[in-house]
Amino acid sequence: FAERYPSAADACFYAASKWSSRALLAAAGFRVTVRGGARDATATLVVANHVAVYDPWALMAACGPLAFVARAGLFDVAIV
Repeated sequence: FAERYPSAADACFYAASKWSSRALLAAAGFRVTVRGGARDATATLVVANHVAVYDPWALMAACGPLAFVARAGLFDVAIV
């Protein structure tokens, strides 16, 4: 436990991230099913084909908190 989560705050953030993502998806009518188990690794690269606006939440519901990478052009769009 201590190797994966350096502090209790990290463990709480991890649990809250997964729970809130699942709750958001459930409210929208989606159910998350995880097949296969996570390997015990210190770092994992998850590559997903992004096809819907709900994809980031589905990934967080399945994997926990993630760091996302996006192309620079996405940040040039004005949000009104």
